[in-house]
Amino acid sequence: MSTAPNARVSLLKILIDSIDAGAPLPEVSVADFKRLWDYSRTSPPGTFVSYDFLRIEVSPGANIEALMLRSVMLRMLLENGDLAQWQHGDELDENVYRVAATFALNRNIVDRNPAYALIDELRSLPT
Repeated sequence: MSTAPNARVSLLKILIDSIDAGAPLPEVSVADFKRLWDYSRTSPPGTFVSYDFLRIEVSPGANIEALMLRSVMLRMLLENGDLAQWQHGDELDENVYRVAATFALNRNIVDRNPAYALIDELRSLPT
């Protein structure tokens, strides 16, 4: 069953609004996150990953909006060079995927991008 584009945008907006109001960012399956990440990484630049494609590729009942939001945050960190110590060529440490799928946003820190909570958690891991 296809989901209407306006409904998809509304679901993502509802997730973002709920996070802004203090709700946690839902955790996602590491396997689902990695599947989305690998697909987007190997797709030609500018390729749009459709919502319906994701529904087929991830586990039944997966929170597509949370997967997308977490993926956008990781991509931003990667493009800014913030993940260099966990990057080996084109590959990221496995811990990056695990943390990206499960990290919690720190709502008490309002003067920086919330994606840096992922970096905070990575830095807290034993080396």
